[in-house]
Amino acid sequence: MGLGLLWLKLLLTSAWQGDDAFITHRSAANLVAGHGAVWNVGERVQSYTHPLWFSFSTFFHALTGEAYVSMLVLSMVLVGVAVAGIALGVARDWRVGALLALALSCSAAVVDYGVSGLENPLLYVLLLGALIATARLPMPSQIQFAGLLVCAVGLTRMDALVLAGPPLLVMAHGLRPRKMAVRALLLASLPLVAWEGFSLLYYGSLVPNTAIAKLNLEIDKWDLAVQGLRYLGWTARRDPMTLILIAGGITVAALRGGRIERASAVGLGLYLLYVLRIGGDFMGGRFLAAPAVLGAALMARTLPLPKLSARWPGVAALVCVLVGLGWPQSRWMTDADYGVGVDPTSIVAASGIADERAYYQPTTGLLRNLRSWSGLRAAGEPIPPYPGARKGWQHRHDVGVVIEDEVGFFGYFAGPGTYVIDAWALGDPLLARLPYRPGPQWRIGHYPRPLPKGYLASVQSGQNLLADATLRPVYDDIRLATRASLFAEGRWAAIWRLNTGHHAAALRAWRPRPSRSARPSQSARPAP
Repeated sequence: MGLGLLWLKLLLTSAWQGDDAFITHRSAANLVAGHGAVWNVGERVQSYTHPLWFSFSTFFHALTGEAYVSMLVLSMVLVGVAVAGIALGVARDWRVGALLALALSCSAAVVDYGVSGLENPLLYVLLLGALIATARLPMPSQIQFAGLLVCAVGLTRMDALVLAGPPLLVMAHGLRPRKMAVRALLLASLPLVAWEGFSLLYYGSLVPNTAIAKLNLEIDKWDLAVQGLRYLGWTARRDPMTLILIAGGITVAALRGGRIERASAVGLGLYLLYVLRIGGDFMGGRFLAAPAVLGAALMARTLPLPKLSARWPGVAALVCVLVGLGWPQSRWMTDADYGVGVDPTSIVAASGIADERAYYQPTTGLLRNLRSWSGLRAAGEPIPPYPGARKGWQHRHDVGVVIEDEVGFFGYFAGPGTYVIDAWALGDPLLARLPYRPGPQWRIGHYPRPLPKGYLASVQSGQNLLADATLRPVYDDIRLATRASLFAEGRWAAIWRLNTGHHAAALRAWRPRPSRSARPSQSARPAP
C-alpha cells in the first residue's frame, strides 16, 4: 500500500510534456481532422517514430479533443501496470519484487520519462510482457504471442527490438522442427511487416523522417562514441540508480539466469553499445529508462532469497530509502514545482545534455496547470501555456509558411492552416536528407540544416524553385513521393530512387549558399 502511494505521488508531481510529444500530437490532430497522419497538410511526412504510441494520441484526440491530460493519465496507468508487474508478476518472491519496484522509484529517468508524453511507459509494459511471454515453453502458439509483443515493441520504438529480440530468438530456437519455429516467427511479424508496407505506400519511406534527419550526419563515429560516454557519465552523476539497475540486470541474469534471461542480458548490453554508437541523446536519461525497467525485471525474475538469510531485502530496501531521501537529485524529494526559478540556460550541461523535465515542468507540469486551468481558459491561453504554445496560438487563424526551430508546441497550437518548416528537419523531407555537417560546436540531437536557396519560395508556390541544380532532381522526387496521389505516374520510381541511394552523390556534394534565414509568416498558403 505504501509503495503504491509513493508511486502515485511521484507520477502526479512529475507529470509534464515537452516539445517532442507535441510533434506527435500535431500529426494525430491532423489525422482526426481528416488531413491524414502528416506533419503539414498536403505533404505525407512521418514526423513520429512510434506508430503504436501515435495511435493512442489519435484515439484521445478523437475521443476528447486533446492529448495533454489524457496521454499523461494513460502514462500513469501504464507505469502503474509496469511497477505492479515487476512486484507481483515477474518476481519469484514478492519481497524481491517490492524491493525492485522501490528501487525503480529512485530512478529519475524511469520516473521522469514515464510521465513525459513520450512512448516510454508503453515500452515499459511491452518489454515486461515480452520477457514473461518468452519464458514460456517453446510452442508455436506461445512463440506467436511472444512475437506479437516483440512486434509491438518495434512499433513503439524500432531500436528497442534490440532489447526484446534476443529472448524471442532463443525461445524460437528451442522449438523443433525448425520449420515450425520459422513459421511462427513469420506469422508474429505480420503487424510490423504490414506497418512497413503501409509506411512505404503512404509516406514513401520505410523509416520515419525523424530517423532520416537524426542519422544523416557527417559526425565522426568516435566523436559520437565519446558523446555517448558523456551521456552515461551524466546519468552516473545525477541518476546512478538507473545505471545500477541496468548493470545489476545484466550481471544477475548472466550469472544466475536461464537461457531467456541471459539473452535479455545480451540485448541490454547491445542496447548500451547502440546508445554509445549514436552519441546518446540530449534528453538526459531518456534512452536508459526502458533498459532500467528491463534490468529491474531481470533481477526480480532471477534473484532468489538466500537460504541462510532473508534479511538482505530489508537491508537493500533501507539503502533505497536512504537514496530516495538523501540523494540531491532524488525524485522522492521533488514536487510539482520542479524547475521553477531555475535559469533555463543552466539546465543544459556543457555536453548538450539537459534535464528536460526541469526545463518544461514550470509551464507544462500537470498539477500546476490543473490548479490554474480555469484562469488559463478565462484568459484565452493555451494549455499548457508554454511560450512556444502561446506563439503558435497567436498563429492559429493564419494561413501561411513559418520557419521554426521549436516546432512541437508551435505547430500543434498553430493548427493545420500553418505550414511549419522545421529547422531541425524532423518534419521536413528535403532538409532531413541534407547531410548535417557540424561546426566546431554542435549539440547532440540538434542538427539544423540551412535552407537551400529557393526552398522557401518553392514551398510557398508549390513549384520547384531551388537555385541549386544538384538538388532540383532530389526535390522533384520528394514532391512526387510526399505530395502526389499514392499511385500517381512516376511516384514509385521516385520512391525507389529516394530509398536506394540514387541521390546520395548529389546530396553529399551539396553545399549551402546564402539563403533567407528570416522566419516570415506569409499570407499565401503553400500549394499541395
